[in-house]
Amino acid sequence: MALNKEDWMVCVDLQDAYFHIPILKSRRKYLGFVVGSQHYQFAVLPFGLTSAPRVFTKVMAVVAANLRRKGIAVFPYLDDWLIKAKSPKLELHHLQMTTQLLFSLGFSINVPKSHLEPSQRLLFIGTVLDTTLSRAFPPPQWIQDIQALISMFREGSVVPVLKVLRLLGLFASCILLVTHACWHMRALQWCLRRQWFQHRGDLAESINISRDTTADLQWWSVDGNLSQERPFSIPPPVATVITDASTLGWGAHLGDLEIKGRWSPVEQVISYQSAGIAGDTFGSQGLPPFPSRSVGSSLDGQHALDVVHQQAGRSWVVPSLQRGSAALVLGKGPSDLLISKPSGWGSKRVYGQSQTATLRPITSGVFIQIWSFPSFRCGGLPR
Repeated sequence: MALNKEDWMVCVDLQDAYFHIPILKSRRKYLGFVVGSQHYQFAVLPFGLTSAPRVFTKVMAVVAANLRRKGIAVFPYLDDWLIKAKSPKLELHHLQMTTQLLFSLGFSINVPKSHLEPSQRLLFIGTVLDTTLSRAFPPPQWIQDIQALISMFREGSVVPVLKVLRLLGLFASCILLVTHACWHMRALQWCLRRQWFQHRGDLAESINISRDTTADLQWWSVDGNLSQERPFSIPPPVATVITDASTLGWGAHLGDLEIKGRWSPVEQVISYQSAGIAGDTFGSQGLPPFPSRSVGSSLDGQHALDVVHQQAGRSWVVPSLQRGSAALVLGKGPSDLLISKPSGWGSKRVYGQSQTATLRPITSGVFIQIWSFPSFRCGGLPR
């Protein structure tokens, strides 16, 4: 079940939602606290408890299932519920059925925070949903908050760790809405990681903002980078960039176009796994821009695939290669999506549900006949 074009929506906010879940009397002692000389115990599910969101979600899943059996399309997220329908009239009918069930279970509606008039554009859990365009947008207030906070981060400036964490939190809240958001928050994460040790827990400390961090943060100051929309569904790729790499060199091709090269002495020090990322970067950088909204990338191995999916993660290779291939390919033209998969997956055998893979003996035998035996030991070769 998903949002479709021209759907009508309403949003229901449940007031004091967790407080409607009672706690077994014999277990209330584990939720006790003391104020002065008085001892108190929670009789209902409290906010702030680590397991509270999951407990509430599991309980409300039964309510949502009951509504769906009646033909009501409901999307519950904790105490925020989105209801969709094909017409305003049907939407109001489904809203009435939903509220009647919630009231019968003892819930109350927070009317000021709810959107009870059928609409094709509304704000839901920090995202502006527009069904006329089938796209999602970041809220304007979120953009203003980010740009106001970034103004404090100048090269050489000293910024409190608390401010850095707040900015990273704002970045993380838009990963699904802003294309390449992770690529452009990694520099600040690395800057924080080098200068602050989380286990100490001292939020009063400050860190120095480096030149690389400042350059990366400038990307967030451009309105067009933050106000871009994301489609409800990802279109299939119409072209695939295939890359591969070894300890000696790299190569890539897009259709009939090919590009290849050898590593320089400096680049040869990277690990075999990181060579896949670097090969994908150089290969994509050398290919011409592709005028498509969706470009696939077939990468060299699972490690490279994971790094691109995580948009760099903790890999040191990616920042040294200007944020990796995805930013290079997609930054050249109007393309804004990347769908990746490991190259050569059809020639590998996967064991169970793990990511471990090995070459089939017949496949490796053909390779050895053509190119002789490998010059180094590889765990993927049959023994």
